[in-house]
This record gives sequence, C-alpha cells and structure tokens, in this order.
Amino acid sequence: VNALLISNTGSKSIFCMAGDLVLGGKQDRILAESLVVAPQTKDMKIPVFCVEHGRWTTQAKDGAEAGNGYFTNTKDCGQVDLNVKKAAMEGREQGKVWEEVARNNDKLGVQGKAESGTFRSTFDDEGVNQKIEKNFLAAQKLLGRDVVGFAVMVKGELVAMDLFESSGLCQKLSDKLLRSYVITGIGGGYES
Repeated sequence: VNALLISNTGSKSIFCMAGDLVLGGKQDRILAESLVVAPQTKDMKIPVFCVEHGRWTTQAKDGAEAGNGYFTNTKDCGQVDLNVKKAAMEGREQGKVWEEVARNNDKLGVQGKAESGTFRSTFDDEGVNQKIEKNFLAAQKLLGRDVVGFAVMVKGELVAMDLFESSGLCQKLSDKLLRSYVITGIGGGYES
C-alpha cells in the first residue's frame, strides 16, 4: 500500500512533511513527500512507504482505530533519519526504504528488539532515546527566534536542507527535524 488518504475537517491548512512517521494500520509508514492539505479536504491521497518490514497485523498500542486502517501522527511520532528519508523521496523503491530502516536499526543496536523491524524501535529503545535526547538538547540550544530552516553538513558537504516560509512554522517542526538529524549522526552519519 503506497498511498494513504487524509482528510482535513478543520478550518486551517495542515502541513504534512516528507519523512514524518505515521503509526498504526497494519504497518508503520512515512510520508514520501511534503504537501499542504487545505481545510475541508476529504480523502486526499498521500504517497507513503512502509518502515516496518515484517508486520501485517494491527497492534493494540496503536489504538482502537488502527484496526479500521487508521493511522496517527502526533508531535511524538517524529521523523525518520536522513538516509531513510532520502530512500523514500529519491529512490521511490520500497525495498530501498526497508534496507535503510534495517541499516539504521542495526547501527543503533535495536534491530533484534522488535519483531517487525520497525523504525519506531529507534524511539522505543531507552538507551538510544537517551542519546537522542542528550544530543537534541545540545542542538536545540543553537536555535534562534528567527530561524527559518536548517542546513545539514557532513564533512563540508551539504546533504540536506529544510527551509520554511516562516520562523513560526520552522519552530513548530524543529523538534522532530533536529531529532531526525541527531538520529542520522548517532547512527553513523549520512550515506551519499
């Protein structure tokens, strides 16, 4: 299943960002591209990729609606690392996305801790989560009020850039973006 449907019954637009985790259904997924969902939109298709190789059942921890095929995306869901995000956005091949998820989980030592090989294991592992939070807090101190985006450099090479139309939007997304950059770093860095 490479697409999900999203509806916006609210009065404000919703910004959905490539790399965002959506949890639930029968497999966790990530958004394959960024898009804006206008108010009062019904059943707009969003391209997605599975980030949980090895599960095709609902889980109680995803809530009662997961059994009906519903997914959740909360502030705590986070983003995948840059390698998984790149595989989804550029490669557009499910197998490559699963390879990057497995590589991430292996590098972080969480590969065998979840039967399904989900990227969610990165956030569920207490030791890895402590490393993420320690580095996240250090990165967060560098934020200024007028920041409108981030540039990620590895060995002097620009590998990713996330720019937004306002500092307010950037501030709202900065926590999950900074954590995704941190996961990339503690997982051994970016692989071009």
